[in-house]
Amino acid sequence: MNTLGTSTNVTNMNTVAASIEDVNRYANEYSVSASAPTTDVSLGDMYFDTTLSKLKIYSNIGWEDAGSRVNGTSRRQSFTATEGQTSFPVSGGFDFGFVDVYLDGVKLHTSDFTDTSGTAIVLASGAAVNQLVDIIAYGTFSLGNIVVGDISDVTSTATELNYVDGVTSAIQTQIDTKLPLSGGTLTGDLDVSGIVYGDSGASGNLVLKSTSGNTNHSAIEIGTILNSDNGGISFSTAGIGGSWGPAAATTRMRISGTTGNVGIGSSAPLSKLIVTNNGYSGHADWAFTVDSKTVDATSAVMHLRKADASSVMYVRSDGNVGIGTSSIDGTLHIDAGTSSDIIIEKDGGGGAAIRFHNDGSQLSYIQLDGSEDMVYYGASGVNQIIYAGGYERMRIRSDGNVEMGGNLTISGKNVPKVFNQNAAPTSGFSVGDIWYDDDDDIVSIAGNVSGTLQWIGV
Repeated sequence: MNTLGTSTNVTNMNTVAASIEDVNRYANEYSVSASAPTTDVSLGDMYFDTTLSKLKIYSNIGWEDAGSRVNGTSRRQSFTATEGQTSFPVSGGFDFGFVDVYLDGVKLHTSDFTDTSGTAIVLASGAAVNQLVDIIAYGTFSLGNIVVGDISDVTSTATELNYVDGVTSAIQTQIDTKLPLSGGTLTGDLDVSGIVYGDSGASGNLVLKSTSGNTNHSAIEIGTILNSDNGGISFSTAGIGGSWGPAAATTRMRISGTTGNVGIGSSAPLSKLIVTNNGYSGHADWAFTVDSKTVDATSAVMHLRKADASSVMYVRSDGNVGIGTSSIDGTLHIDAGTSSDIIIEKDGGGGAAIRFHNDGSQLSYIQLDGSEDMVYYGASGVNQIIYAGGYERMRIRSDGNVEMGGNLTISGKNVPKVFNQNAAPTSGFSVGDIWYDDDDDIVSIAGNVSGTLQWIGV
């Protein structure tokens, strides 16, 4: 009694007495037994099964293991069945609902067996003698939600990140401080002001690249790259070795952040859209520029084709244009197949003309004027010449005189032909034709004398 009555024990007994309700509750809710309690049990009660060395919890379906019965990820057990055998006990038990059963290598549907006991598999139909029954029980566990407030354990060595330049530490800083994540979504800002790439020393850029051997391939660069362009985008291929970036890369496509101009093959596009194979930048006043590297006259600067690969329009390096053909025989070659038309249309009292210039000065034109008259115009010194049958047949000279070879027919009747020559014509004339002998100043008319066609002096 003296020992029991010491101040320390009295204090402890007082503590127990003050907490006797909690002590009784613990005694009622937790027990140690070789078999499961069956009376006075409630949801959440626990007992330690000394037979199986398992802690169990009472749930709405009875006593269950507090953790997975399977130590690790899975437990496998194989049996050779006897005739009609239905029950196959699993050493150590298993978690109800997390078992696969195979009969002679064929996986059984859950309706073909029962696993609710957690200790044995019971087949719906008895197995045949020597059939193989394989049971795979899986370990189960639950994952709690993990909220990351700060990423502090991220690898940052150049070797581990496979970087070869000084960008690693800057990226690490951004991962640590600028990427608050929630559900895999970027909710914060990505600050690239401290990222430095390559040998150029420029900062404030986001660069996406891949590395292959000693050749660095810069795929996309976004930021103030190339002459401090505001927020431009550049698609590039690599420089060689450890140096990469605008100075070492070859720009394949450039979108200017300052002007919005787009260059394919140009790193500083001046036109709204320029396609070049020669590094040309275009002109600020031009909306669309196409530039060819090839100087071969037969090569195309631009080629538009139909689905059947036939040409719609072909523009050659020498400036010649083919419409409907790539086999160009002139400055403008039109081939529409069986029927080709050139239509020049005018409205109302206006005119439509084809004009001919020489070094910028107009010399001639053909025009349908406002009065619907066809005008054939020739400037001073320009003759109008008409060929037929491969020969000149008519000439209207610039002084107004008209020269014509052959008969002139008016309303089905021949107009007399005029010969202006020294000797009398001996052929090619008929009755009524006129011969003027400019040497002797004599005029003769062809007539029929006694059945013979001859010249008669006037």
